Amino acid sequence: IHSAFEFPLWSAHFLGLCMLVMGLSVSGSESLKLSPILARGLVVCACGVLATALALTLRDYTKLDATRITGTMATLTSPAQAERDAAIMHELSQGLLAPTAEYWMVLRAPLNRDRLKEKLSQSERAAHLIPGNNTLVRRAALLALDGQAEAARTLLAKAVQTYAYRCDASLLILAEAATVDPVVIAPLSAQVKNASCRR
Repeated sequence: IHSAFEFPLWSAHFLGLCMLVMGLSVSGSESLKLSPILARGLVVCACGVLATALALTLRDYTKLDATRITGTMATLTSPAQAERDAAIMHELSQGLLAPTAEYWMVLRAPLNRDRLKEKLSQSERAAHLIPGNNTLVRRAALLALDGQAEAARTLLAKAVQTYAYRCDASLLILAEAATVDPVVIAPLSAQVKNASCRR
């Protein structure tokens, strides 16, 4: 009930499972008549699968929580530790927590042309997961650096329209990308400055 009021789409995996269980438990259903032994067996199997997924997710989450900062951005940690943490984040981007790991990687990835195709793929998935201002503006900057100026302007227009109170943050992100290619990023910065931002 709580998840239906607060962030219902974020909790779709819980709601979907809840609806499935509620649907299967409806009495009087003629289509699903299972013997009690078979029903118990299915419940035990489902609980086993979910417990395994929970254990794997918890293991990955503790790794993510420990390395999401040091493995994705420059910090005071030693270079060797930062390299190990970056490898862990890359490993997590292949597992059950891949969307969350990629989201953190996109937020901390330098806005340059190094591994640009990989950054574009990750930023696309991150924008679907959490379409916040930082994610969208960073993706727009990466698109511009890739030569997709029209797609970058379209995405930036949506970001500025939705997050009109975050224009200063958007300009800071674009300023970071402008150090790589000021000519490509300048139209995006002008687009934000010309937008009707709420201060």
